[in-house]
Amino acid sequence: MLRLGSGDTITIAAGGAAATTAPSVVTRYFQNGPKTAVASTNGTSAVTLVTGLAAPEVDVDTISVANIDTQANTVTVTATIGGVAVNFAVITMQAGDQFTVDTNGKITGINSAVN
Repeated sequence: MLRLGSGDTITIAAGGAAATTAPSVVTRYFQNGPKTAVASTNGTSAVTLVTGLAAPEVDVDTISVANIDTQANTVTVTATIGGVAVNFAVITMQAGDQFTVDTNGKITGINSAVN
């Protein structure tokens, strides 16, 4: 589980523009009860998936990404904790690929290259 405190974030960015449909993301987390956030990438601009608060902290359970586009794209999932940004998943996804990052940081379900 990834715990986010005040100002900590998890973002995703794609390596380029989608041909038809941007990759979609579902983030499951716990903050005063279970929550789900749904987002899509926005070209190469980082999209915030979840932001931590001072109290209560946010516990991220899973992040699932699906490339529903017709072309390959590389996505980067970044956690910024205490002001330090770390890319914890940089994955080239073919059309139709999907992956999940679980509570232990394990990446499953990908059929393409993990960078």
